[in-house]
Amino acid sequence: MTNRGGAERIPLKLRPVFEGIGELTDAVCRKHLNQEYAELARDVAAALARKRPSPLLRGHLDTWACGIVYALGYVNFLFDSTQEPYLSAEQLCDAFGVSKSTGYGKSRDVRSALGMYQFDPRWCLPSLVDRNPYVWMIEMDGLIMDVRSLPRAIQEIAYRKGLIPYVPEPVEKAPRGQPRKSTAEGTGEPKEPQHDTSKARKGKEEPEDPSQLTLDF
Repeated sequence: MTNRGGAERIPLKLRPVFEGIGELTDAVCRKHLNQEYAELARDVAAALARKRPSPLLRGHLDTWACGIVYALGYVNFLFDSTQEPYLSAEQLCDAFGVSKSTGYGKSRDVRSALGMYQFDPRWCLPSLVDRNPYVWMIEMDGLIMDVRSLPRAIQEIAYRKGLIPYVPEPVEKAPRGQPRKSTAEGTGEPKEPQHDTSKARKGKEEPEDPSQLTLDF
């Protein structure tokens, strides 16, 4: 996944707020999570700062910082103890010095403002891209299909159009009766997926508390 950047397009009056939130998310992510979360958290803060009007103009920096990482945790199943990295919702909110109810409430504001959802390709950790089904879904003739099951020529077209982050490696042929496997994670420079996955997500409802979600790949 590419870095969305865009910090240079943040209005001048929002830059101190953006930097203040970034310092908080950097500290918590690097101590308790990883660099992927730290970078994505800054991307989320930048996206919120660029909105007109920006919701960041209302509220405290620590609650926004917590809500941003909480929202990313919702997308990437941070609160599932079987995944790595893992952090409970309580531990995450404690790290920012806010209550769980406050952190959860602000995360809903973040997700609502940016239309974030589980497995959202725009906010998926780079290390989870291979296992994220929505990253690889494209629409062909009105049908949603996994591009990895399609001919390589179609995969290359999808990559050139920015619909998938890279062209998957060819799948090795396995002896009869054994599953096939990919030879590598992928090739090419990653690109941010631009396709609309709303059809694939149709009918899914957000649970009352995303910190209770578990992930089963």
